[in-house]
Amino acid sequence: MTKKFWILTVAGAMALPQIGTAQFGPKPPQPQQPGKPQQPPVVVVKPGQPQPAKPQPAPAVKPAPKPQPAPVVKPTAPQPPAKPQPAVVVKPTAPQPPAKPQPPVVVKPTAPQPAPPKPAPAPAPVVEYKPGHKNHPLRPPKERDHYKDWKPVHHKKFYRSGEAPTMMQVSMRVGQEVEFKLEEKIGDGLKWFARCDASMVDVDVDHERTRWWFGRTSYSEVEIEARRPGNTIVELVYARPGEWDLGNDPQKVIQIFVHIE
Repeated sequence: MTKKFWILTVAGAMALPQIGTAQFGPKPPQPQQPGKPQQPPVVVVKPGQPQPAKPQPAPAVKPAPKPQPAPVVKPTAPQPPAKPQPAVVVKPTAPQPPAKPQPPVVVKPTAPQPAPPKPAPAPAPVVEYKPGHKNHPLRPPKERDHYKDWKPVHHKKFYRSGEAPTMMQVSMRVGQEVEFKLEEKIGDGLKWFARCDASMVDVDVDHERTRWWFGRTSYSEVEIEARRPGNTIVELVYARPGEWDLGNDPQKVIQIFVHIE
């Protein structure tokens, strides 16, 4: 390194020469002298001018992570070699004899099974017969001897309602007629009705009215005509029509056994 001497003079006076050394090349760094802290310059902002931005603090620098120690892998102990397994000896099987053919299965037809017996119908409930009832049909008559004690019917006779017998009998021939009269109170709404087998007899009930019949006793004329031979029962019902049609019991019933020759 070469050095150069230089002399500094000041006009009007002589100064002591200051001998310095000049060094060619970069200057070595000089140590900083401790001194007063430097104050930031005061910036005067005039009205109407924009305010300068505030200095932002420098971001904190995170320390670098510490290196992790590498895991230590322990060497495994060597395994002993596997023992060889003995070979499996397959013995040859003896040949099987061929299967014998099976005889065909003969299916015998089964005999038809008889049909199960049908359950017997339940017996009809026994209902007590009520003569002259609207909902009870006429019953066929029994043997003729059963009615021999019944009162005979007199031709052209007038029977009062309280005196007329409830069981009567008459013998007729085909085409013959018998007539009689029965008392009825039409003012009370009671009338005589006939129930019969129309194939055996023809019964006609004619209600007779007197001139001043209101509140008085009148009568009905009953005419029975035989149509074919046999035995039958004729019922004469004394009741109010509306009540009898609803199934109510009548006031009186006269049963007549008719034998036709």
